[in-house]
Formats: sequence, structure tokens, C-alpha cells
Amino acid sequence: MNYQRLTSLIVLGFIFCFSAYAQSTPSTSDSLTAFTGKWVGTFEGASSGQCEMVLSLADTGKIGGVLTAIPGDGNRYQANFKSVTVQGNQLKAAYDDPGDGDEVSMMATRNGSQLKGTWQAGGGAATGTWTMARQTK
Repeated sequence: MNYQRLTSLIVLGFIFCFSAYAQSTPSTSDSLTAFTGKWVGTFEGASSGQCEMVLSLADTGKIGGVLTAIPGDGNRYQANFKSVTVQGNQLKAAYDDPGDGDEVSMMATRNGSQLKGTWQAGGGAATGTWTMARQTK
């Protein structure tokens, strides 16, 4: 077998392997869309109650959304996320509490249609956990 033929076979092998890898690796937008939609659940800790989150993907490719919280005292509030990042199955989001202006940060891991994580407000002065399930469209 001559070197030119051997080189061609090696190059074709690399191209085949790379194209198979590229097809099986989810794109960034695929990772983001796994988080989009309506999520409903509860939060516990320094404050507890029910919550709902709606995440959507903008034309810019960024994910954003809104959180509605109904604490046990019934003082319902809604806040737009000022940041949302997704890396793999991890979500990080932050919003400003409309009542006192403190930043609330949320972190979670997605497992299928479930999100489970932690939250903190006021630089860690208040902390807790939260769980949400994705609602069918």
C-alpha cells in the first residue's frame, strides 16, 4: 500500500469519527431548550411557599424569564430574571427581590423534567432549597 493511499484512509477515518461525534454532541441551543418552558414547584428555607418559573429562549440565543413566588404569608410577587446561565444540566439564575431589592440567586440541576437546587438572598443571609417540575405544553 502506498503512503498516499494510507494517508487518504487515515484522513477519511478522522472525518468519519469527527462527524459521528459532532452529531451526538448536543449544541448549546439544545441544552438551553431543555430548560425552556413552564416549571412549577415549591421552595423552603428562610421562607417557604409555591413558585412558578417560565424560561424562554430569545432570538439572540440567550435564555431569560420570569419567576412568580407565593410565600406562605400570601404576598405573591413576580420578578424578571436579570441573569440566567445554563451549562450542561446546571442552571444558575438571579433576580432582584421586588420587596427589598436584595439579589436572590438560584442554582439547580436538571434531571429529566425535574429541577432541584438551592437559593440564597441578601448575600447568604437567607438560604433554602427549591424543587420544580416541568409542565407539559
